[in-house]
Formats: sequence, structure tokens, C-alpha cells
Amino acid sequence: MTEKLRVKPILLGFLVSFFGGAIVGFAIMLYTAGGDLVKMQKFAEEASALTHIALALSGAFFALLAGYVTARLSPHDPPRHVKRLALILVILSALGLIGTIVQSGAGSQLLIGVVSTAATYGAVLLGGYLASDEEEEPADQHGG
Repeated sequence: MTEKLRVKPILLGFLVSFFGGAIVGFAIMLYTAGGDLVKMQKFAEEASALTHIALALSGAFFALLAGYVTARLSPHDPPRHVKRLALILVILSALGLIGTIVQSGAGSQLLIGVVSTAATYGAVLLGGYLASDEEEEPADQHGG
């Protein structure tokens, strides 16, 4: 009998990824712009490649954390829930890449976005793997 897919673990994992990435992204933007509202409005156009990489890395970190949370909260079949979360995050990231192409064309931002999308997928799956307890041996094999 196959169990139904639960929405709650996937939703909570998504919220961890979204709000964690948004808060850190806003903090990076605020720090880089020095609190200047004019610079903050043109942040995406004027940010350096290093800043874009920092944003991508923070997004990958929160994707890893989201995969971990989703796997831990899944009542059954955690890898299936984690794969669904990874798919959702990659679709949203791909939509962001389309916006990048429309806004600024093909360039370093697009390349960083493609690598970030792949890293997001891998990070979610890695987070789900790290949450699994498959390495633990049963207690009766230790002689107890």
C-alpha cells in the first residue's frame, strides 16, 4: 500500500528555503548598498559577481536546510517528499532565470543562476540524505 504524499513537510521545507533566503538576501543587499535606497533599487544591475555568488551560496544553504526539515517532518517515505520539494524549488528557480534573461540578457548573472539552480536541487537532496537514519545499525546486533 502506498502512502499519500503529505503537503505539510513540503510546505514547511519551502518556507524555510524561501524566508531564510529572503532574509539573508535582504541583509546582503542592505549591507552592500550601505542602506542607500537609490543603490538598493538598482542592486540587481550593479551588484558584483561576488555578491551574486554570495546570494547563490546562501540560497543553496537554505535549500539544504529545507531538504533536511522536509525529510525529518515526513511521516513516511522522506526521499519522495524531498524530491517533490526539490522539483518545486527548481521550477521556481527556472522561472527566475527566465526573468533574468528578459531583464539583462545572457551574461554572468544567467550563468550564476544556472549553477545556483543545479546547486539548489543537489542541496535539497543532500539535506534529505543527511536527515536519513539509514546508517544506524539495529540495536540487537550490538549484543544488547
